[in-house]
Amino acid sequence: MIDWRDRRAAKAAVKDFEDALAQAQKMLKKAGTQAGDRAEELRSQAASRLDAARATLDNLQDRATAAARSTDDFVRDAPWKAIGVAAAVGIVVGMAAGRGIQGNTEHVE
Repeated sequence: MIDWRDRRAAKAAVKDFEDALAQAQKMLKKAGTQAGDRAEELRSQAASRLDAARATLDNLQDRATAAARSTDDFVRDAPWKAIGVAAAVGIVVGMAAGRGIQGNTEHVE
């Protein structure tokens, strides 16, 4: 079963990761134009942001691995249930696609 809170948390983690990388890139560009102590400070801040992004990515990877293991356990413990769920999802998607195709038929003459 998909836990939507985990999905939102994963999206938030990816956003945080992208933001941290963007900030680190900006700091490194600034450091290239600065000299001395200021450049070192900017490099240090960028390294800190990258470390935070790396930690976020590691956390996300751990959660994804746990979700994959949980799914694998479910399929191994209840293969027929998993097949039934997959079939039901396939039927629903097929019906939705079929209705979309039928609703969009236009006769061109």
